[in-house]
Amino acid sequence: MSAGPVDLEHADGAYLTRDDAPLAARLDARLDAVAGLRYQHLSPAANLHMSVRLEALARFRDGRDPRPGLSACLARAAALALEDDPLFACLFDGRARLVRAERPALGISVDTGDAARFVVLPEALGLGLDALDARIREAAARFRSEAGPSFRASPPGPAPRGAHRRRLARILSQEARERFGYLLPGALEARLAAYVAGQGHFAIHNLGPLRVDEFKGFLRRPAVAGLWALTAQARVVRGADGRFAEERRLPLVLVYSQDLAPMDRACAFLQGIVRRLEQPAALAGGAA
Repeated sequence: MSAGPVDLEHADGAYLTRDDAPLAARLDARLDAVAGLRYQHLSPAANLHMSVRLEALARFRDGRDPRPGLSACLARAAALALEDDPLFACLFDGRARLVRAERPALGISVDTGDAARFVVLPEALGLGLDALDARIREAAARFRSEAGPSFRASPPGPAPRGAHRRRLARILSQEARERFGYLLPGALEARLAAYVAGQGHFAIHNLGPLRVDEFKGFLRRPAVAGLWALTAQARVVRGADGRFAEERRLPLVLVYSQDLAPMDRACAFLQGIVRRLEQPAALAGGAA
């Protein structure tokens, strides 16, 4: 059978069955996910770039009191886009199943100076924009308060000697435990639940405050996709009257698993986020 998009309308319970031969062959090639240490924990990921015209969104944000943050607008647009195409909120079990989320939880990363933490919103679609913004701001203040002096006075320069080796050892130890966890009854379900509790089904990263202009992202299983927003940029464009003018644009990067999500669906999904940000009236509501 030829490879094609996942048919979400014909799901087998909570799991999406995969029955096309090319994909099955690629999944079978990952048998060492169970049996060996050659398993690659990082998924093959494609970086899809689009940009958002910011004029309408800026007017929309300035016209609301309190003024919502950009992360809240991104979260609201992503929640609506996930309602249109739940594929990007699925979790891949590392073997042969895409686990569909009945209520996709959004994870919004918050920088705390020395690390990033996530505020996870299981009911993001049912929250209005103001409620989303309040939840994100409250979590950011709490995270930074808990970080204490380390947030306010992170030491400049290179990391302490040996820190990189210790961090690498922790990562390798964690990945080894996860690989062998596939052999234990119930371990996979526990791992997926822990992932959702920590990062949500779909993660959103706003890198603008960090002045990030270029970015190439990767995914960790079990995520199928994630969204990164970069620093807003000024572009010179030709207007409808033929004259050149400066235009502010927000670069967005959808990092998605190219062996699980077809490119056309990834394009449509990201275009849905862009459209909602460029026509932001729909962001103001609660449950759609």
